Amino acid sequence: MWDYLIQFVISTVLAELFRPKPKVSKPAAAGLKELGLPTVDETRPLPWLIGRAKIDAPNLIATYDFKATPRSKKQRSGFSSTTIPLGYSYEVGAVMMLCGGSGVRLREIWAGSGDDAVRIWSGTVSNGGTVTLDYSKTTPGQEDYPSGFKGVVEFFSGRTTPSSYVTLKAGSGNAPAWPHATYVVLRGATQADGMWVGTTGQVMPLSFVCERIHSDASVGLGAIPGDITKNNASGDSNPALAVAELLTDPIYWAGEHPDFINASTFWDAARVLPGEGQFVGALVDQQRTAADVAFEICRQIGAVLQPDPTTGNHCLKLLRATDSVVLTLTDSNIVSLDSFARSALDEATTEVTVNYMDRAAKWKQRPMTVKDRGAARATKTRNAGTQQYACINDATLAQVIAMRDLRTLSAPLATARLTAIVPKRQRLIPGDLVSFSSARNGINNLRMRVTTARFSQPGQGTCELELLEDVFSSGMAVYAQPLAATPPGSLSAPGPIGSRVFRWPYGFVAPRGLSGATTGNYHLVYFAGADSANAAQGYRLGFTDTGFTSNPDDAAWHTKDTIGFAAKGIVASDLLSPAIGNIITVAVSAADAETIRRNGSVEVLVFHDNGDNTQVRNWHKGKATMVTTTAAQIQLTGIKVYGNAPNSIYASDHIWLLYDFAVDPNPLTVTLYGTDTGNPATNRYRVVSAPFVRAQTKGAAGYGPWTLPTGGDYTVESGTAGSAVMPVWNTY
Repeated sequence: MWDYLIQFVISTVLAELFRPKPKVSKPAAAGLKELGLPTVDETRPLPWLIGRAKIDAPNLIATYDFKATPRSKKQRSGFSSTTIPLGYSYEVGAVMMLCGGSGVRLREIWAGSGDDAVRIWSGTVSNGGTVTLDYSKTTPGQEDYPSGFKGVVEFFSGRTTPSSYVTLKAGSGNAPAWPHATYVVLRGATQADGMWVGTTGQVMPLSFVCERIHSDASVGLGAIPGDITKNNASGDSNPALAVAELLTDPIYWAGEHPDFINASTFWDAARVLPGEGQFVGALVDQQRTAADVAFEICRQIGAVLQPDPTTGNHCLKLLRATDSVVLTLTDSNIVSLDSFARSALDEATTEVTVNYMDRAAKWKQRPMTVKDRGAARATKTRNAGTQQYACINDATLAQVIAMRDLRTLSAPLATARLTAIVPKRQRLIPGDLVSFSSARNGINNLRMRVTTARFSQPGQGTCELELLEDVFSSGMAVYAQPLAATPPGSLSAPGPIGSRVFRWPYGFVAPRGLSGATTGNYHLVYFAGADSANAAQGYRLGFTDTGFTSNPDDAAWHTKDTIGFAAKGIVASDLLSPAIGNIITVAVSAADAETIRRNGSVEVLVFHDNGDNTQVRNWHKGKATMVTTTAAQIQLTGIKVYGNAPNSIYASDHIWLLYDFAVDPNPLTVTLYGTDTGNPATNRYRVVSAPFVRAQTKGAAGYGPWTLPTGGDYTVESGTAGSAVMPVWNTY
C-alpha cells in the first residue's frame, strides 16, 4: 500500500512540473492620445485670472519624453511561478498654459475631480520656482495599478527666457518663453525624463490654484498709493484695482491710455472696499469684453463705471448710504412729471439665492440662500430669485451680497420719469443721488438714484431723468435668515478698538477764582480713534452707572449706536491765538488720514492737549476744512477759538477732530479744587461717580465683541486728583 501511495505522490509532482504553462496575453500600451491629457485648439480662449481661483484642464501646449514601460510580477502556482504582465508605467513631459498675464503665484496643486479631488501640494511659488510632486493612490482591489504624479513642476509667469527643459527637448532657438503668460512645465526628477503619471493609461485631472497680485505696471495708472490694500489674506483682489486693470491692459483687455482714466476715483474706491470685506477672485475662461467683466465686478461691489460728463474720462463711483445729494428737485425746477409709481409689496422678492464658487468646498459651485420671512408672512407669497456672481468664492461674502440683494429686491421702491431744469455746467450720471419733492403730488424729500439722464440741446438746461428710489434710505428692515451653515458676522471681523476710548469734560463751565472745594455736575464726552487705515466702519459705546462684575451684561446699558471714529494729529509748529482762516499743519498717521478722507469737511469739535492725552489745553468748536490731506499730514483751516483763556496752540499739541462722539446719559458729581485764584490752570477736579463704559466696533458684517472697561480711561477716579487730571477752565 505504501508503494502505491509513494508512486502517486511522485507522479503528481512530476505532472505538475512538466505541465505546459498557459500563455498570458500581453496588454497593449496606451498611446499619448489615450492618456486623457487636456487639449487645446484655436477656439479655446486663454483664461484671465483675477485674484485667486482654481484653473482646471489647462491648455496643453507641447509634450516631450513620452514613455510606456512594461510592468509585470511573478505569481506562484503550486511548485512553479508565472510572470504576470501588469500593463505599463507612463511618463510624459508637458507644457501647460494656465492663464494670460504675468505676476501670478502658484498656491495649490490638486489631483482628481469633483468629490475625489485631493490637494497634493500647497505653498507659494512665483516666476521661475519649482515644486516636487510625489503622490500616488490606488483603489481597493486595484493595488497593482497606482495612479498619481511624481516629478517636478516648473512654474513661470512673465518668463523672458525659455525653460531649460523645453530648450533641451526642442533645441536652442526653437523654445518660446511666453513672457505675457503664465504656464507650467511638467518633467521628471532630472531633465532626461518626463513626469510619472501613473499606470492606468488614464492621467488624473490636474488643477492649479493661482493668485494674481496687482502691481503698478499691471494696473496701469501709475504708482498705487501705499495705503491701498491690493489683496486679502485669501489672495482675492481689490475690485477697484481689477477694474482698472481691465481698462488699461494693452495685451488682453481694453488698453485705454491712463490719461483717459480718472485715477483718483479708482484710488478712493480701492480704499473703501477692503473695509467692507469686498474682494474678487475669478477665472475669466470665456471670450468676453472688458466692459462685460468690469460690469460684473461693479454689480458685486455696488458701483457704476461711467465717463465723466466734462472730460470723458472713466470714473468708478461706489453707491453708498453716505452719498451726498447732488441736486434737489422740486416743483420749481420740475418741468413735467411723466410717471411716478411704487411697486406693490406682493411683487417683492422674499427669497434670494446667490450661486458662488466655494474655495472651502474644493472650489465647487454652491448656493447661498437668504429669506425675508417677515415679507413672506405679510404677503403670504414666496417669490424666489437667483443671482449669479462669478467673482465670489467665499461663503461669508456670498451671504453678505445675498442679503444686500434681498434688501434691494424686497423693498417696494418708487420709480419716476420726469423732465427738470438742471443748473448750467452740472451733469448728472447714473448713480447720482437726488432729492425729489413735489407738494402737488405729496412727495417729500424722497432720495432717488439717477438711472438715465438725457440732456437737451446745449443752453436749454432741461434734462429727461429716470429715477429709482435709493434702497439705502428706503426704510425697509429685512429679517433675513441664511440657510447655509456659515454663520453671519465673520466678514471683516471687527475686533476691539485699537486706540483707547478717551474722555474729555463736556457741558460744564468751572467758576473762576475758586478759594476752596466746589461740587458741581457735568457730563463726559467719549470717543475713539481707528487703529489702522483699514479699520472697522464705526463703533458704538455703552454706558452704565449701576456697576457690573466680569459680565458687562449684568448691568443696564445705555448705547450710543454707530458713531464715527475721531482723527488725531500732532501740531507741527506753534500757532499763537489762531483765528478763522489760519492754517494749522498737523502730522497724522495713515489711519487718521483715512478717517479724514472719509469724513471730509464737517462740523467738528477740535481738542488740543499738552501731548499726553491727559490735560486739555483748550478745545474749540467750528468747521475744520481740510486744505490738503496726505498719508503724513493735513492742513486745517477755519477753526474758531472760544473762551477767554490763552488761545495758543503749540508744537507737539494733540489735535482731535471729533466727527462724532458719545455723551454719558447721566450727569457726574465732580469736586473742583482751587488753590490759586489768579491762575485758573491750577484748578483741578476729581470724579466722584462716573459711568462704566464699554466699546464695540462695527465691520461690514456687524458688530464685533465688546471691549470691557480696562485701564485708566474707563475706571472711576479715586477721591483725590487722579491720573486724568485736566484743567477745567474754558470747558465749553
